[in-house]
Order: sequence, then structure tokens, then C-alpha cells
Amino acid sequence: MYEKENTVREWKVYLFVFSFMIVCAVAFVIFEPKILFSQIVLRGFDAFISFVLLTNVLFFWRRSKRIAYVSGVLAVINLIMVISLV
Repeated sequence: MYEKENTVREWKVYLFVFSFMIVCAVAFVIFEPKILFSQIVLRGFDAFISFVLLTNVLFFWRRSKRIAYVSGVLAVINLIMVISLV
């Protein structure tokens, strides 16, 4: 039972971090015309998101393979998007 509680807690943490990243991305899109972020700042934010997702893969690899796989897929998608925008 203890392992199931840890898995539920890990999923909650993962979903919270993922939701926070989505909110930050939306904030960038909404406020970008007013503040005029440079492209380097936006690419740095994308790189940070990829770094967090890859860290999730390493952290959750032994605990929950599903979280690791989802993080890995999202990291690859994000890296492809960053490379296509360069």
C-alpha cells in the first residue's frame, strides 16, 4: 500500500510541475507582444523545459516507468520543436 501512495504522490507532483510549465508557456505567449521577449529568452525557457523533462526521466525510471516514458516523449517533442524553430 505504501508504494501505491508514493506513486500517487509522484503523479501529483508530476502533474503539478507539468501544469506549471504549461501556465508559464501560456503567460509567455500572452505577454510576449507587450514585453517583447527576445528569442534567446524563449529558447532558454524551452531548453529549461526539456532539461526538467529529461530529469524526470532519470528520476522516475526506477519508480514509475509510465511517468518516465511520458516525460521522455514530451522531452523529445519539445527538443524537436526547439530545433525546428532555430
